[in-house]
Amino acid sequence: MKTTIVILILSIFATIGMATDFTIESFKAEVKELEDNAAIASLSQLYIEGTEDVDLIRTVQTQWQQTDSDGAFAYFEMQFKKNPKSAQAVYYFGRLQDSPLDKIKLGRKAIELDKKWPYGYRLVLAPYSGLFSGREKPDNLELLMAELSNDAKYYRKLIKLVPDETYPLEFFYQYLMYSEKYKKALKTLDKRKAINPKSVSDRDYAVTFARLGKFDKALDFSRKMTDSALENERIKPEEYIQMLNRYHVGALRQAEAYEQIISWYKNQEGHENNGAALYDMACYYSLSGKSDLALASIVNAADQGWNEVNHLKRDSDLNSLHNNPGWENAVNKVQAAWDSGADERRKYTLESKFEKDAPEWALTNVAGDTVRLSDFRGQVVILDFWATWCGPCRLAMPVLDNYVQNEKPDGVQVFSINVWERDPEKAKDFFEETGYGMTLLYGHNDLSKMYEFTGIPYICLIDKNGRIRYEEKGYGEALGESLITWTEDLLK
Repeated sequence: MKTTIVILILSIFATIGMATDFTIESFKAEVKELEDNAAIASLSQLYIEGTEDVDLIRTVQTQWQQTDSDGAFAYFEMQFKKNPKSAQAVYYFGRLQDSPLDKIKLGRKAIELDKKWPYGYRLVLAPYSGLFSGREKPDNLELLMAELSNDAKYYRKLIKLVPDETYPLEFFYQYLMYSEKYKKALKTLDKRKAINPKSVSDRDYAVTFARLGKFDKALDFSRKMTDSALENERIKPEEYIQMLNRYHVGALRQAEAYEQIISWYKNQEGHENNGAALYDMACYYSLSGKSDLALASIVNAADQGWNEVNHLKRDSDLNSLHNNPGWENAVNKVQAAWDSGADERRKYTLESKFEKDAPEWALTNVAGDTVRLSDFRGQVVILDFWATWCGPCRLAMPVLDNYVQNEKPDGVQVFSINVWERDPEKAKDFFEETGYGMTLLYGHNDLSKMYEFTGIPYICLIDKNGRIRYEEKGYGEALGESLITWTEDLLK
């Protein structure tokens, strides 16, 4: 095996040529031809040691980490220990740290070593942007935010170092929005747009104007986004109002302009007969502290057919209602609406049946054994493609687990296939923590092409003859019912 990899890498090197020919494009092209993680690791090391292009090394490092996180970490840790006074070695090692605090500390060290090199500043500031956006919520959040006062000075220093780049201004914009300095944030958006118009979105302007209380201006930019979606045929004309609502309400929500959202809905023609709109209004009444109006709006939504009772129970917007005497009645109303639609949902589920070949695969389980799809010919197979970072996946998995534990008949196999995960060990840890009953398998990047999905969770059911007959893209409230309906049909 090692001989094969060496020959392969030598062949790659001969094809690419001298180190000066190494590019992001050539690396991506070569990686596509490799399936073995050891070969990808060897190619990654070849590129890293053959170039000084920081963006190329960042790209290579990210790919290596995705395929072999332990190997990538060990390599860059070794480089860091060999070159502790190299800002570059410190930076690359810092990028691989899980802890935002560790990233920041190593970023500061890189700045100390080379104050004119922008990437040290980038390493310090990037974790804060993750926090401002809500993408990251570490356990040591308070400790981390306490560090921000020490690092705020780096925003302007980074802008001065690379005045023609937009990413420092993006970092600064996020900081200003977090600091509630909205006028300065708006000016920063304008500066970014002057450098590169494509670096700023209409959504950024809509949210910023909403934060400033200039709701008409926010609406103008929401209309621009909706007009663009219509012109580019991403939506149909009849979907215009729905998309405008999504954009405008989204901007107002980020500004916590709940009263403005309620007024917006009230001005919508026919809102009183729209169950989804009435439910949304209930959420914003709740967030505004108007519990009685919120509960009444939930009941009205149920009367108009809104029935997503599980969503109702877990919606954090409604937490303030849970101790209200009227909460139980509201839940019961929505539950009754859900129950009354069971026959129609079953009919719709069965009508979605189709037929196509299920691509064969051979994947590894947690014990290291190879599992093949063809091993289960003659049984019904449920595949759940997921990742630990995927919020909708985490909603679907308890439903799948309940099915496995309480509903699954003989002759059905359920596999949760982990895909698009930077560190596959996280999948194993997640299953150990939750005790889920599905069989965990480690997937690879080609599965999304093979099974033709672009988002997760993607759930499909394969019949006894190896044909895909049902699928669900994303998470739906009826998943538990659908699993029972699907398997009953395919076991006939």
